[in-house]
Amino acid sequence: MIKLGFILIIFLALTLTGCGDDTSTTPPTSTSATLNSSTPPTLDISSPIPTKTPVLTLVPPTASKATCKPTFADPASPTYKADAPTRSIVGQGLVLRGVVRSSLDCGPIARAKLEFWPEAPDGGHPDQFRSTLFTDQVGTYQFQCNPTDHIHMHISATGFTPIFSNVYHPQGKAEDTFDIVLAPLP
Repeated sequence: MIKLGFILIIFLALTLTGCGDDTSTTPPTSTSATLNSSTPPTLDISSPIPTKTPVLTLVPPTASKATCKPTFADPASPTYKADAPTRSIVGQGLVLRGVVRSSLDCGPIARAKLEFWPEAPDGGHPDQFRSTLFTDQVGTYQFQCNPTDHIHMHISATGFTPIFSNVYHPQGKAEDTFDIVLAPLP
């Protein structure tokens, strides 16, 4: 909606510019649109509306100074076993997805390693339900397992402090989202 409003403002500015009957040969004046990721786009007219065709200059947004709070690290589970098979599906009925981000700039972390070991219905953590997967280029992951009360996770990435975490799911919920934020190594 904001983009449509921005385009409408530009269109009106360009259309109304040619409506005057001034025939002077004043060179075009620069009209710049400043985009800022934290505020809606605005049209910044640095001089009076020109009498001839304006020059539109788009100024790219500045780099984000956002930071994200790191995900709380749970204690390591005594049931953790490294080197689970690389796979994203170990059952059906529950899909967990999310994004792994950096606490420095909230940017996605590609190729972060996630190790999962969901609780089985009998309360154990059998090897056939263990999994390792990696985030894609935009930091997203998706894991599918049988419905469970919780899933243990170990998350690591090059240059970041690894963490253990647990994700809890209400009974009967078929999908859930769990975004993770890792802090850089000290």
